[in-house]
Amino acid sequence: MRFIRPSIVIDRQEDLHGHTLFQQGSIGAVFLGARNLQAQVLVRPGEKVLVGGKTLQQTYGTWLVQIDPSRRFTRVLLQVRQGQSIDFANARTGNGVSAQFTAIVRPIDRTTFELDASREWLNAGGGRLYTANVERLRSLYSFTSNSIVRLILQYDDVNRNPSRYTFAVPQHSGTFLGSLLYSYKLNWQTVLFVGYGDDRVLTPTNDLVRADRSVFFKVSYALQM
Repeated sequence: MRFIRPSIVIDRQEDLHGHTLFQQGSIGAVFLGARNLQAQVLVRPGEKVLVGGKTLQQTYGTWLVQIDPSRRFTRVLLQVRQGQSIDFANARTGNGVSAQFTAIVRPIDRTTFELDASREWLNAGGGRLYTANVERLRSLYSFTSNSIVRLILQYDDVNRNPSRYTFAVPQHSGTFLGSLLYSYKLNWQTVLFVGYGDDRVLTPTNDLVRADRSVFFKVSYALQM
């Protein structure tokens, strides 16, 4: 560790009549170290949020660790939030966990892969309300400094317990997003883009059915005044 900074933050937001919209106090610390090591720990007790005409309260903690290990394995990040969490859909407080993992890898020159995985669950109304997952892959290849191709693949998945909702919701839902983009920089002022997108949704029979697809072409030009 090369640097440590403790912190205390107080934030309060009110409407024009003096009613509390949001109130938060946090106690934490930030740590910095070698290889761009960054770590953060925060505790937020008694955070208040106005939801559906009533003020709800939640107490939770967050922590984050990020480091750049090497030239090929350029970044690893893990972020976690744990404790009480507000169920905004049903205007109540529950308990849950939210975690995100990110890794950036350059296995060969000119190629970059960024992997993101997130998982979140919330218990409210007597049990598990939902579990949500997001997986995302972003890859980039540079032919030259002016010519780049980018691919993004993302899948979102949510499992719910409809009996714990105050309104009708599907038990299972999911979406898929795919996009391919090529860009070419003619000069510092002009860039050409060509791309393709494919969006799909998950049916009750667990089939990914195409929702829409698109092909686009774009020219970006910077005016010099």
